[in-house]
Formats: sequence, structure tokens, C-alpha cells
Amino acid sequence: MAGLVDPPANLKGPDLIEKNKWFIYICCGGCGWGDWKDPLCGSDVEDLTQKATCNTTSLMNDDGLCACLNFQMNQTAQCQCPPVDGAPKCVCFNIPLVPGGGMSKKKGDVEYQAIFGDTWWYTYIFCGGYGCNGLKALDRPMIAGYQKFLIVEGSMGLNEKNEWPGAGNGMTKCTAGLCSGDNVCMQSVETCLCIYTQVKIPPEQGAKKCVCCAKDIVP
Repeated sequence: MAGLVDPPANLKGPDLIEKNKWFIYICCGGCGWGDWKDPLCGSDVEDLTQKATCNTTSLMNDDGLCACLNFQMNQTAQCQCPPVDGAPKCVCFNIPLVPGGGMSKKKGDVEYQAIFGDTWWYTYIFCGGYGCNGLKALDRPMIAGYQKFLIVEGSMGLNEKNEWPGAGNGMTKCTAGLCSGDNVCMQSVETCLCIYTQVKIPPEQGAKKCVCCAKDIVP
């Protein structure tokens, strides 16, 4: 479900390193400032267990003003304001006291009607609720989430295909996979207004060794 929100197209590590000024940058990451541009808030983050993205979006769209959809192993939670068309108005211990009319909404591969029909709902009131389900029932992700608040939305999911440190790097040396290599241990690019942070292990191509107050100490 990390793919439910596209990573910001203008937020790439090599471009940030080259174009921005850095308060501090040491070896694999730092914090600096640059132009105000789209997105005003955004991120693209990956580590050994998860991937997450954040981007700006329109104030009101198919997900309303604010929304969330979370899967946590055997737990499912959903809310949206204004409510999803066709969603139930009141459910208590899986009994639809005020049932809905069927939902046509789909986000990515998630079909809301199917998820609602395959979850045992503890409670659902007007615009949100939570329930339980079998592990990965209906092929839902084991752990994943989507959230939107006004003009910012984000999603996360498990990173199940990370092959770091890479074949042949086991039992070699302590720097294997940390200072060089093609597989990513962790990487993050983030922005809020004109402030940027970037980090990557192994270091991004072209990364500076040491910068302080926009001055290259060790290029």
C-alpha cells in the first residue's frame, strides 16, 4: 500500500545534494535549505522493513478532507470525512443497525466493498470504525496504511524484497553494504516548505563528505 501515494517527482537524492545548501552534511546525510516548490511537504523513505511515501494533494478529492485505511495484521480500521458513499452509518458487534447501500470506491488494489464485507466490525459509526479479520484475509496486506489530512497524504507498507547487504557481502568486512553496494540499507528524502533532509546508506552517488553552514569542509 505504500504505492497508494506516488513519491514526489521533484524529490530525488542526487538532485538535492547538488542544488541545495546544507546546514550540515556528513558522509551519508544531512539537513539543508532550498527552493520552495512542489511538493510543499513530501517524503520518500525506505529501510529494511518498510517503505513510506508522502506528498501534497488537493484539499477535497475522492478521499474527502481527511481519511485513513489501516491494516495491522488481524485488525482493520477505516475512516473518512465526509463518509464514503454507501458506507454503513452504524454497526455494533458486526450487526448493521443502519446499513449502507454498497460501495463502489476503489483505491489502488483495495476494493472498499470487499474489505467491508470481509471484516468482523466491532463498531462503525457514521464515518469510521474498526474490526478484526484473518491474517491477510482477502489478500489484504499484513501491515499497511494510508492517511490523508487536508492537503497532505501518505502511505506505508512492508518492504518485502530488500536484499541488503547483497550476495557475497556476508562475513566479509564491517563496511560491506554500508559504505558501498547496490542494495539499500536505508534511504530518506524529505521536505517541508524550504527545509530538506536527505540520507542514504550506502551513501548516495555524489554525496559530500563534510559540509557545515553551506561550506564544503571535505568535498
